Amino acid sequence: MFLGRRIYVAITVVVAAWRTAASGSPPRRTVGRWRSWFAALRDTPWWAEQCGRLWPPVEPAEVLPGAIIERAQVSGSTIGDALIATVRIVTASG
Repeated sequence: MFLGRRIYVAITVVVAAWRTAASGSPPRRTVGRWRSWFAALRDTPWWAEQCGRLWPPVEPAEVLPGAIIERAQVSGSTIGDALIATVRIVTASG
């Protein structure tokens, strides 16, 4: 089933950026680009709207997408559920 390029890119970026925090395996330049993308995301009206939906609020010093994943993982849910919820948040167009 083809879900659309935007969904697959979001899944790849979210999972890869999250995993690099623990493993550090991709090249530093790649990780830098991903972090830059998430940092630039903070300056968008879209992010301001999404922040209002996250609890507790994401602090400016927190690293994305990890902060979103932490908030998406409610008690009793798996990390897979949290990743799916994060992809839904990142791909939400408002």
